[in-house]
Amino acid sequence: MSAAVEDPSLGASQHASRSPTASNHETDQSFGNRHQSQDVNAWNIHANSPRIHPQLPPITAMLSETSSWSPANPEPPSDLLTDFVNAYREKLYFQPLPLFDPKRLQLKIGTLPQYLRWSFLALSLHYTSHNFYYGLEGKAIEYYTASARSVVVDMAAEGLVQLEVMQALCLLALCDHISGKSSRAWMMIGMAAKLESLRLSDSKVSGSRQSDDAISRCHWSIAILESTFAPHCNTLFEVAHAPNYPKSVPRPTTLHGMKTYCADLTDAYEANVQDVGIVATCLGYISVWGSIISYLRDIRNGANEYPWLATSRHNQLTVKLYELENITSHRHLIRNAPFPDQPPSELSENREYWAPWVLFQVMMHATQAILNNPFVQLVALRRAGRNFQPRSFLQNTVDQALFHAEWVSRLVRMCADRQFEVNDPLVGQAVAGCVSILWIFQFARDRKVSEKAKENLGICETFLEHLSRKWPHIAEKVEILRTLSIKVKKKRQSPQDDESSSATIQFEPDMMWELLDPAMSGRDWAGLCKAGGTYAAKSATIKVATKFIHPINSDEDNAPMENGAHNLFDLEDIYGEPFLDQFFSDSLLVNIS
Repeated sequence: MSAAVEDPSLGASQHASRSPTASNHETDQSFGNRHQSQDVNAWNIHANSPRIHPQLPPITAMLSETSSWSPANPEPPSDLLTDFVNAYREKLYFQPLPLFDPKRLQLKIGTLPQYLRWSFLALSLHYTSHNFYYGLEGKAIEYYTASARSVVVDMAAEGLVQLEVMQALCLLALCDHISGKSSRAWMMIGMAAKLESLRLSDSKVSGSRQSDDAISRCHWSIAILESTFAPHCNTLFEVAHAPNYPKSVPRPTTLHGMKTYCADLTDAYEANVQDVGIVATCLGYISVWGSIISYLRDIRNGANEYPWLATSRHNQLTVKLYELENITSHRHLIRNAPFPDQPPSELSENREYWAPWVLFQVMMHATQAILNNPFVQLVALRRAGRNFQPRSFLQNTVDQALFHAEWVSRLVRMCADRQFEVNDPLVGQAVAGCVSILWIFQFARDRKVSEKAKENLGICETFLEHLSRKWPHIAEKVEILRTLSIKVKKKRQSPQDDESSSATIQFEPDMMWELLDPAMSGRDWAGLCKAGGTYAAKSATIKVATKFIHPINSDEDNAPMENGAHNLFDLEDIYGEPFLDQFFSDSLLVNIS
């Protein structure tokens, strides 16, 4: 069997028995007549049917002439497709998938196979609507997904390596995650990954790197889905003979420079770094993100290591991040791509650049923060091993976690202030991971650290609440965060402003792990914590203290915190000496009960 991607123009004739784009006029006639005779009350039955194989002609022959949707009239008017394409560009492109080029999609949407077009409509309907659907968006989504899935799964099971089949599987996987059906979504991702592996195994494909942009976008979209939702099963990021990275749009010509620019950040050697484009840069960090989440899952399952050793996975992942940082072009760093200074209209106009830019920035900081998460270093690894980590190592990991977690919260605030809509579940998972850091440090004895952590925690929680409306696994993390906050109010044993003793908090480690894990546990966290009993015994007590290493100037640490509003764009607050004095002297000591 050839694993090459088949030409869409040949697919209908070669697979007429399988594909709904094949023209079987007798089947089309009976399908249409059957639905025309159905009463409106039977819509739900058809929408839930597990075996729907509508053999309809191309959309150019099926443009809706009536004013409302029904299973007998499922195709939206042609002018409405433009609205769906615009919604994809504004709400879905590179959030997190670069599956379609928004500029080309408008020309192709009407000629896509029906199962792919309906998969696209089903996902888009979660973010937009029209009078054509007349309040029936939910039924339309069910109908589109059930119809497309019944065709696509059969084709995938036959090993038909078609580009459109893999694209549809990507879209259906996102639909299933939004619907809370994570197990089925994993199966969709797995089928897409296996089909892509089969395609890459073909000798014609393996002989040369492929440059087709549509194939490239599909391959890397599947890889992103694996890193986002199934990082422990990631198979495509480092596969041999992978396609080239999708094409990147150039960085917009910015008319608005940084309001606060730190000239000392400029490196004279940065101009020698080749710019591979914002898309390739972003994909590099997504790959390492998946590896980090897989590493943390192994630690949760009992793996033990000494992370300060050169041979440790922690160090290997750190080296990967350093290598990525070293090849990241300065053109995409915030001082040269001043996102926070651009008006919303310009950000919207150049969304093809700024959407992957936001994801890249969040990933660049979240990977460092999560890898150095103090919960992992001070709770999980201390439970698994006998040796305590060196003090200088702990100081460095905690400093890195605080620094990068603050940057993630700052990026979230930038998007909100610039009205740049973010619906990306991968960004949500990165923010949830940083929340586990900020939640701990809100109890630091140093008031500057504590107040800043509380402020950033509120920003992140608001953002997660927005995402939770669409993504059930993010909603579960919001519930965990609320439960943690309630428990701490009851469990704290010493006041925050008591300088003579450390604040003590108690929580369930499983709750922290769930903030870091993309999978849904399905547990009723609030109910478990109320019930107490045997589950309540699985707890950790953290005494939040300060100073693994004695600071240079200890007087500044106890100085009262200055009043005044925080300047969002004051980069000196991130990179300057006040930051170093503030954060390089604060860490945690941990006792495990």
